[in-house]
Amino acid sequence: MENVVINNESPASTSNDTPRFTPESLMKLAQELDQIHKNLVVEHPMGTHSNERYDVHNKIEKALECATWMESQKIESARFVGPFGSVPFKKGMSVKILPGATIKSTAPNWPKEGKVLKRGYIVSVHRVSQGYILEPGYRRDGVSVVNPEVYWAGSGGYWRWVDANYVETVGSDSSTAGESVTSRSETKVQV
Repeated sequence: MENVVINNESPASTSNDTPRFTPESLMKLAQELDQIHKNLVVEHPMGTHSNERYDVHNKIEKALECATWMESQKIESARFVGPFGSVPFKKGMSVKILPGATIKSTAPNWPKEGKVLKRGYIVSVHRVSQGYILEPGYRRDGVSVVNPEVYWAGSGGYWRWVDANYVETVGSDSSTAGESVTSRSETKVQV
């Protein structure tokens, strides 16, 4: 069997063609990967070593976990969900943090749960972390999926960060602009 390339981009999209993930698109991805996994099991039976078979199985579990998490959080769609989605932000880029974002910080007087941004502002990216899924033994407060995050230097020299779904590029490349997260409990978390 030829090498399997699994694309992290979602078939769902907004009007500006920004790739979007939904619980349904992640479930469909898991079903498609299950078919690939079944073929790999025939080619590489259980008990034999196959990185490819393991990687596909792992991706199925991640897609199902993310779909379940999105449904539990009442998130209809998002550009980035856990390990899914290609984060376009790089160190040194100027980006806009969108209103409605929950900003977290290392500042000692900053609330642990973060502060909700009332109006957007521009920052220079210091670092971008990839999204991931926490293993069951490491989960706190029922959180299992961590979306990619964008970090920057805040006032007083303290680091600040935000979910990458609430970030858009500024200037010449605005291809990541647009709605970030659509919630079922509210019409829009932010626009």
